[in-house]
Amino acid sequence: MAIWLVRAGSHGEHEEKFIAEKRVYVTWRGFDTNIANLSDRPALVQKLSDTYQDSKPNTLRNWAGQLWPFAHEMQVGDLVVVPLKYQPLVYIGEITSAYKFEKTGPDPFYHWRSVKWNGEAIPRSHFSQDLLYSFGAFLTICRIQRNNAEARIAAMRANKWAPETGLAVASMSEVSDETQANEARDLEQLGRDQIARLIEARFKGHNLTRLVDAILRAQGYTTWVSPEGA
Repeated sequence: MAIWLVRAGSHGEHEEKFIAEKRVYVTWRGFDTNIANLSDRPALVQKLSDTYQDSKPNTLRNWAGQLWPFAHEMQVGDLVVVPLKYQPLVYIGEITSAYKFEKTGPDPFYHWRSVKWNGEAIPRSHFSQDLLYSFGAFLTICRIQRNNAEARIAAMRANKWAPETGLAVASMSEVSDETQANEARDLEQLGRDQIARLIEARFKGHNLTRLVDAILRAQGYTTWVSPEGA
């Protein structure tokens, strides 16, 4: 079972569509070519070049490295991870269909796979930092393999998505040269994750009330802090 990251748009603009329709889509605008009919990756690069004539060769190869697996390598039964952009939540679902292509779109929703979501979204805090680091890959589509991610996420699934324990061992797994080459991460999201973990560690219980009070006062509000309770 492989684990795949699929983003719902660079700004999370397609998240509602992904979740409501129980599908993950390729969101490259204007690319209305059936990838299943292309013989290999070079043919895909050529078709991308024909469609996006102003794009650089490295960019086209990068895009092909994301689109080809969506059509040819994902399997029914694999899991797909969709991190939400502006909420500290992650949707995880099981792929339930082969690659589908609809020429009529609408643009950009020509390419899709059906997904069975595993219940409600999972808080990001349930995942260890190294998994969140993988979720922050600055790619729209990629496979998540580092640090034994596939076995660990499978274990979380078996445990009904309870938070991963500190006993989980992160052992580096073999990854392709292509995966290692794509090291860019969403630093903004990683920063938010680290801030959230620091707050969770330093401001438990009523201390969180005091933190919120200090933030509001710094913003110019007049506040009153209720007594500590249960």
